[in-house]
Amino acid sequence: MVGSLLKDKRGTIAIQMALILPILIIIVLGTFEVWKILYVKQTLNDAVYQGVRLLAMRPNHPGIAQEAEALVRRSASLNSFVGDEALTTTPPLFDVLVNDGGGKCFSGNPEKPTEAGNVSITVTYRWTLGKGLTGWAFPENSFLGFMKLPDLKLSVSAGGPVLCERQTPVPEGVGKGSP
Repeated sequence: MVGSLLKDKRGTIAIQMALILPILIIIVLGTFEVWKILYVKQTLNDAVYQGVRLLAMRPNHPGIAQEAEALVRRSASLNSFVGDEALTTTPPLFDVLVNDGGGKCFSGNPEKPTEAGNVSITVTYRWTLGKGLTGWAFPENSFLGFMKLPDLKLSVSAGGPVLCERQTPVPEGVGKGSP
């Protein structure tokens, strides 16, 4: 009797699938999560680049810091995983720090009067692991709903010199009409 049970192969596939399937599901969901994080990070990188480019091209424009922040927020909101969280300021899930260089074309360093000023933008986005999956993969009333997945802070910064074409610093004591 025991020998015939050991030779019986029925049900072995079901047991193997029961052991391997959860591991495969975790690998697939983990791969999808890594892809989403990379996609959002690239979107933030592009948005910050657009904002820095705007700052660098028009540093003296009034209200340029607010325009650059609005551009960064609009660009980031085009990503479906970020969405409206980039446009709202409360709760603070999406922070934008803009350094417009004081609106100056040049750094103001007396030793290097032609040195360009610098502008920079930093975006910090609080990303919840499993975002996008919580509605169908981990509903709150399921057995996995008790899991509180940690938040990540995705931070992207960019900066560069101000591009003020046809502007040169005027040394002190030299008037416009002087040679």
